[in-house]
Amino acid sequence: MTDTAQFGAERFLAVGKGFTVPMSLLARPCFDYVALGHVHRHQILAEQPLVVYPGSIERVDFSEEQEEKGFVLVEVEPGQATLEFCPLPVRSFRTIRVNVSDVEDPQAALIAAIEAEEFTDAVVRLIYQVRPDQLDQIESHCLHQYLSAAHTYTIQADLVSQLARPRLPELGTGHAIDPVDALKAYLDNQPHLADIAAEMLNTAAELLAGEPSEWASSGSAITPQLAPLNAATSLETSTDEAAQLRLL
Repeated sequence: MTDTAQFGAERFLAVGKGFTVPMSLLARPCFDYVALGHVHRHQILAEQPLVVYPGSIERVDFSEEQEEKGFVLVEVEPGQATLEFCPLPVRSFRTIRVNVSDVEDPQAALIAAIEAEEFTDAVVRLIYQVRPDQLDQIESHCLHQYLSAAHTYTIQADLVSQLARPRLPELGTGHAIDPVDALKAYLDNQPHLADIAAEMLNTAAELLAGEPSEWASSGSAITPQLAPLNAATSLETSTDEAAQLRLL
């Protein structure tokens, strides 16, 4: 392995630690041609003299999915060498990526994505993003049936957490925002809370103003006691305001 090579799957197939040969020891005028091995990606590291990895003649994993495979035909004469890369027909590796977390029928979306690909005798991996609540809509045996034309295949479901949604631009860092405005921005992006949004905003305003609300006086097991906010807020009051915002 040379210090300027682009490595691939061979890094993970090595049994032990190897050493790296500096290119300065290889690209020397006393050599007409330097033939290198072990690294799977075909690459020409130097022209004078030619320092070449012919690459592997078969793909071994998905890191080589887009690499052309073949061998090199080299004619060497004193002081020079010429090279021709000869491609070989090799088994294809195909990745099918689908995000079904935003569709109503994830099973149909997966089948449509599979049918759109040509993967007969290929090594296939199906990777799809799905919400936890959609898992019951996925029929695994049906996916196996549609992928049966492949030489071999794997299916990987990546769960998309609903808690991992991007932060709202309105709530970004770098500027101050009123707690009620922050709550309103959050509710505007939560359509399932639309029925109680107005009540939540009213309750939040009353809590921040220090007024007992109907919710707070209804015998709830948890009744937050929040200090009123005013223009003469101290550092301690600012801390209380942050605690109130986190509670909301």
